[in-house]
Amino acid sequence: MAEAIVSDGFQERYNIGDVAVSNHTGGYLLNYAFHRLVENGFVDRFGKQKAQEIVLDVIEFATRQYDCNEGEILNELGKELGICYYCLQPASEIKRDVCLKCRQEGGWGDDDEEEEELSPHHLDESKAFHQWIGEVITNVHKQRRE
Repeated sequence: MAEAIVSDGFQERYNIGDVAVSNHTGGYLLNYAFHRLVENGFVDRFGKQKAQEIVLDVIEFATRQYDCNEGEILNELGKELGICYYCLQPASEIKRDVCLKCRQEGGWGDDDEEEEELSPHHLDESKAFHQWIGEVITNVHKQRRE
C-alpha cells in the first residue's frame, strides 16, 4: 500500500525515474491532524510523555514508509508537544520549535528574547493554510476515484 501512495504515478507522469520526491501533502496532512489533536486536548488526555511517544512513532512511520518530511509534520508544534523539530527528541525547553541543546549546537544560542506571540492575523493565515491543505487532499482523493 505504501508504494501506491508514494508513487501514485507522479514519477511516471513527469518522467523523473527513481528520483526521490518528498511526500509534502502527507507531511502537511499530519501537521494539520496533530494541530487539531493538540487543540482538542490530546496532550492533556494522554499526558505529555505518551503523546510524544505516539507522535514520534507516527513520524518515524510516515518518514520511513511514505517519505514525509518530519519538519513539515512538526511545524509550529514543538512547544505544545515538547518535541524538538531539529533532533526529534522530547525536550522541556523549546523555543521556535528547537530545543536548547540544538539551539546551542547549531549556533542559534539561547537568546533571552521572548518568542513572538502569534497575532490574530497570523492565526487566520494558519487556519486558511490548513483549510487549503484539507481541500488539496480531498481533491486528490476525488481524482483517484475518478
